[in-house]
Amino acid sequence: DIGYLFETLDEKCVIGTDYPECTPTELIDNLKYYVFNRSDLNLNETKIKAVLNDNMKRLVDKYGL
Repeated sequence: DIGYLFETLDEKCVIGTDYPECTPTELIDNLKYYVFNRSDLNLNETKIKAVLNDNMKRLVDKYGL
């Protein structure tokens, strides 16, 4: 599940939306509800920030996408 990906593959995953099917606000709301509030996951701010932002930035910086 996506929580497992955030927890274990935080340096390898990126996440985005299927806009206009799902807006960025809807994505974050769904992640808060289904992932960030789960007590069974070992998530911290660094892991969440990596998946939501840092990993994509690293890809763009490396490959100039």
